[in-house]
Amino acid sequence: MKISAILIVALSMALLSDAARSKDPTPPKGTGNPAADNPLGGIQMPFIKQDGRTFNVGQKGFGSEFAAHRNQCTVQHDACVAAVGTKPDIPDAGACDAQQETCNNGAPVYG
Repeated sequence: MKISAILIVALSMALLSDAARSKDPTPPKGTGNPAADNPLGGIQMPFIKQDGRTFNVGQKGFGSEFAAHRNQCTVQHDACVAAVGTKPDIPDAGACDAQQETCNNGAPVYG
């Protein structure tokens, strides 16, 4: 049981640090994606950077904008879930799930 708790804490810390590395110090406004404009807990999604035909999110490359956008929403969601209980405006994982759905339905965010 102790090992599981340690693994969960380690994974949570890794997700939070990954989100912090990809966090732009000035969150974009008016991106067309409410999850980027008003992120729960201030946890910003990583931005898409296009390089030729490749759409990059952090260190991952994708062959389509759709896949990159889904990934940027997933990264934000996972960091949000890891922050439940540490940020007052993230009441539970359900709020993160709702934000991910909003993100998926919104525009891809480039930076």
